[in-house]
Amino acid sequence: MNKRMDKLRTIINEMITSDGFNREELAGRSQELDRLLLFFMQKNNYYKTVFGNRNRKEFDDFFEKLLHFDKLYDSIRIVDPVKKKVFEVKNAELFETDFVCYNFWKKKDVCSNCISMRAYNENDTIFKIEHHEDNIYTVAAVPVEIQGRTLVVEVLKNVTNILRSESENPEYGIKILSSIDYVNQAAVKDELTNLFNRRFVKEKLPNELFISAIKGEPLSVIYAELSYFSLIRDTYGESAGDHVLKQFAEELKDCISQKDGWAARYGAQEFILCAKNTDGAAAIAERIKNTVKQKIFLYGRHRINLNCRTGVYIFENNKEYPSVYEIIESLKRNSYA
Repeated sequence: MNKRMDKLRTIINEMITSDGFNREELAGRSQELDRLLLFFMQKNNYYKTVFGNRNRKEFDDFFEKLLHFDKLYDSIRIVDPVKKKVFEVKNAELFETDFVCYNFWKKKDVCSNCISMRAYNENDTIFKIEHHEDNIYTVAAVPVEIQGRTLVVEVLKNVTNILRSESENPEYGIKILSSIDYVNQAAVKDELTNLFNRRFVKEKLPNELFISAIKGEPLSVIYAELSYFSLIRDTYGESAGDHVLKQFAEELKDCISQKDGWAARYGAQEFILCAKNTDGAAAIAERIKNTVKQKIFLYGRHRINLNCRTGVYIFENNKEYPSVYEIIESLKRNSYA
């Protein structure tokens, strides 16, 4: 089995680095490797290293469930939801591979609607539908506790034929893919401002911290809060408040490059911006503050003036990873108008 897995890894690496490789064949090879890894884990007494002898029954129950899933799903894998690394077991030890989980979808970056991170944060099983080219998959992310460490078991099922069997019209398939994209984006987007939402911050920021540490590049997190915003709603009405928030969101989009960062609505009038590999975070924060002070927010006949508090958190060469909560609280404490 080891030789077969090594051969598959070699084939997959050669396919990824070659031009014009067959994507369906690559997906098939990856799924075959996932299944071999699962059975290898059982054969090599995985429980001795990961669960310990005292917990053999727990391990056996865990594996029995996975093997049951193996009959129902096309792929089963264990991932670290923060590092996005796929695990394998070798010589009864758990190892991180060089594969990242989003490679399966042929993406260059983390999925914006990452259900493994959501399963990790909420300690619950999360489901979604995703697509790669013309193939449609159901994905389930199940958190598991292993030696005090939470990893996630992902199970994937190709349901393309099931969803498309009702119609041979090509436009029907296109509508399905568009609907999947819409639903996945809606899960992490704020409906009012069209920025990312609080859920996205909690799922995306830990991975940004990890990448920053690995690459040795600074990561800047900027906090912006509209001051006395409740007074705007009380004075001019809820619709006026929504209108101001949408205008403010547009200003934030102009302050940060989509290529090097993102912006999200974290609370009612609280916003988070993340800027990669930049030492200009303080300048961005000042720009936001000055833009708000100088701008007249128009709503009907009303001319509305606002102020804004901002704060900056720089993650650089840190030995410890702060939690999202710790970063946000630090930003709030150190923000100023």
